[in-house]
Amino acid sequence: MADNDDVLDPAFLSRHGDAPQPITIPAGEPVFRVGDRGGVMYVLVEGTADVLIGGTTVEKATRGALFGEMGLIDQSEKRRAT
Repeated sequence: MADNDDVLDPAFLSRHGDAPQPITIPAGEPVFRVGDRGGVMYVLVEGTADVLIGGTTVEKATRGALFGEMGLIDQSEKRRAT
């Protein structure tokens, strides 16, 4: 299991998939929504992100958090959280 600093290391990321593509999500905008198709996993490099299910915050992601990984396991799987 990697800790938060490990997942931000470019060598770690390159060993665990394609080269990372940085994106910026404006504050308050969702990274993805319930029902969206998977296929991409995200690593939070800075800031925080609320994970919502049914409009309720179930987790607060912080620096180094991985999310969306279920979309890599089963690319037909639709997102279960926003």
